[in-house]
Amino acid sequence: MDKEFKFKKFTAVGGKFVISITLAKPGGFSMSSGFYSKYKIERYSHIQLYFDEVKKVIAIKFLKEGNNGTLKIKHRDKSKGGYASAISFVKSYDLEKYLGQKITPEEYQDEELGKLFLLKLKESK
Repeated sequence: MDKEFKFKKFTAVGGKFVISITLAKPGGFSMSSGFYSKYKIERYSHIQLYFDEVKKVIAIKFLKEGNNGTLKIKHRDKSKGGYASAISFVKSYDLEKYLGQKITPEEYQDEELGKLFLLKLKESK
């Protein structure tokens, strides 16, 4: 007799599945455990940042190796997310007023840069 269902036991009680990146104080990118797990961020060591000053959109490219101008990812224990300090980036583009925003990143495929995650900044009310 064929099994009609292939059940998988749920064991992630208390897990967080929010897919977000927060532009955290004093200036960095805090990746939620949900984002970290979904996109397997543990495979990467650095990020490269881009910014569209007119549309106020940050683009993040995840890299397996660092080079000049990239930021190191600090991986939290037990795949509970990651963080990249970006104080110079925040200050360079005068983004302090956006600190604390939790943003759902959008996947975007750029012809030249490849796969990016876009963070669309919102004006504070």
